[in-house]
Amino acid sequence: MIKALIIDIDGVLTDGKVYISKNMEFKTLCYQDLDALNEIKKADIKTGIITGEDNEFTEFLRGKINPDYFYSGCKDKGKAVLDIIQKSGIEKQDIWYVGDGKYDLSAMKEAGVSICPANAIAEIRQNADIILKSKGGTGCIAEINDLLHKNAPCKNKIREC
Repeated sequence: MIKALIIDIDGVLTDGKVYISKNMEFKTLCYQDLDALNEIKKADIKTGIITGEDNEFTEFLRGKINPDYFYSGCKDKGKAVLDIIQKSGIEKQDIWYVGDGKYDLSAMKEAGVSICPANAIAEIRQNADIILKSKGGTGCIAEINDLLHKNAPCKNKIREC
């Protein structure tokens, strides 16, 4: 049973692209994902963000989402998942991690269920328990929320949600 959903930002909540204009960075968010995170929190599932970035955008998301666990500027994401397990007392099998890139692999190995967007890098897709139909930034968390509400088995891999 899921008790915590831990996510990466770039490539999961965003499409992984950065737009630059006059030394300013721009990224896009899927508001369906933000709404889904709120629904997940209302279901008493803890939320967390582990990101390699540490900037104004990550701080904006921290305030907007208000996750139970937040790690920015973190390149050892597996260690962060272990820290969440230790601090929360949540069992490994009850933690779901969503990531898309090379720095997410260690976190995926420490979580009970590893999930990735359809456009994650090959190594991540090969190691994921669940491969979503959605690409990063196009409703990944909304898709996970739908799976939780349907309580249906995932058809992408052998493990059930």
